[in-house]
Amino acid sequence: MTVGARPDLVLLATRAAVHGSCAALLQADGTALLRRLQDHLGGHSLVRVVTRPGWVDGVRAALPTGVEVVAADTAAEVLTGAMTGPATSGADLLLLDAAVVADPLSLERIGDRVAAGTRVLALPGAGGDPLDARAGLRSTRGRVVAAGSFLHRSSGPDAWHGRALRIGAGDRAAAAGLVEPLSALLAAHGDGEVALADPIPLVTVALVRAGTTLAPVAPLPGGVWELVDTIEAAEDAVQRVAALDLEALRLSAAVKAEDGFFTTFLVSTYSRSLARWSARRGFTPDQVTAASMLLGVLAALGFASGQRVGWIAGAIALQVAFTLDCVDGQLARYARVSTPRGAWLDAVFDRGKEYVAYLGLAVGGIRAGDDQGLWVLAAAALTLQTVRHVVDLGYDAQQRADAAVAARAPLDRLDHDPASPWEPVSLGRSGAAVAPATPAAASTTEVADPAGAPAAGVRGRLRAGIAGLRRGETIGVVRWGKRIVVLPIGERFALISVVVAVASPRAVFLWLLGWGILAAAYTTLGRLARSVA
Repeated sequence: MTVGARPDLVLLATRAAVHGSCAALLQADGTALLRRLQDHLGGHSLVRVVTRPGWVDGVRAALPTGVEVVAADTAAEVLTGAMTGPATSGADLLLLDAAVVADPLSLERIGDRVAAGTRVLALPGAGGDPLDARAGLRSTRGRVVAAGSFLHRSSGPDAWHGRALRIGAGDRAAAAGLVEPLSALLAAHGDGEVALADPIPLVTVALVRAGTTLAPVAPLPGGVWELVDTIEAAEDAVQRVAALDLEALRLSAAVKAEDGFFTTFLVSTYSRSLARWSARRGFTPDQVTAASMLLGVLAALGFASGQRVGWIAGAIALQVAFTLDCVDGQLARYARVSTPRGAWLDAVFDRGKEYVAYLGLAVGGIRAGDDQGLWVLAAAALTLQTVRHVVDLGYDAQQRADAAVAARAPLDRLDHDPASPWEPVSLGRSGAAVAPATPAAASTTEVADPAGAPAAGVRGRLRAGIAGLRRGETIGVVRWGKRIVVLPIGERFALISVVVAVASPRAVFLWLLGWGILAAAYTTLGRLARSVA
């Protein structure tokens, strides 16, 4: 994420309430929903509201003077009003259904200066589209590869459209060019009430089919994000927002959802509080990252001492360094000051701490009486970990490239399922990776694999096995076991600290090599099985 200008804001007040009036004008605590959103997001560069001609006066009365209100009588006019017109130089465009009730932190996730880039608010879970409009979203490797609307169908969605779409500054011109083909599509298939009331999923489909990189972003876990069409629903949602402990939710959301077992249960339980403490005292994530690297060097010096007391001190220093390594990311998410430079620096220093630790362990082991062959073990452990990093990065890059190709499809192709239903997706109810619907539960829409359902023979057994493992991830022991076996950085640093404190540097390298080879074999076999299936 990068820090930039606030996006231009377009609120769509075209949805009707149950009794037929404008849903965005429903009031809770004496304030119209439209005004609540405008008050929270009103600091944006430009604000425009698109509504139906008969609702213009009511919309204007609910807004401060100077907010532009555009009347639109058809879905094509709504699209034109939303995606064309004045634009702030270098600003993103945020399209938001004005009948949304949301907590401020969830709105931040898609609407502030930090949440830059083209992204869609995705409601995770299997409950279905809250508006029954088939607006499902399917993601692979953090990219939406299929999207649905009242016209377009995509099987196996892992999330549902929250009716908030942010179009990056670099994609705005191309997105505006989609208005004409979308209008032609609506003319061919019916520019009716559904399209007029709910156009944002259509724009999302068009962006995905055009090959635009579109990232899913979930509301704040435990927060409120709800589309309402009755006064009762509006009042209930507003009351739930008022009852939230936003500070506690912000602190909880600072912790990554997909961390390893050691990090999640033995570090993040207290490191989040250190992140808040650091934020309140003005520390930056880069400063914490630098402190973590310094402690990593001190740990290596302790290991190099060749003395048991030095090894124990080094083990403690390495664990404190790892805690600070968690704090810097949590601080960035808590204070919403993430930058590409900070992410790069964190990744480089992660590798740096680990590699100087290997160097210190080798020196310390030899000083303690081990033979020169310890250098071979140290080099082998370092090489194994480096190769694993390179392979993981290459695999991830290829998966992202495949997702980009899979996302492309003609806009008038109404059924689209671009990726195999056996591929993992990135967004689940807890933020952890989950699998899309199995073929038995999927629709009969077209899939990339002509076989559709699992084939017989080896390939079929592989598919069935992979599907079974994915279903098994709903069991905590299985999910956490899979995360432990791959030996993530938290587990590696814990292994180094414990083994050197109670045994020797040689034992550390033997453990790293044995577990590392097991982890490499596990990930490689899994990837091979998925590619064959």
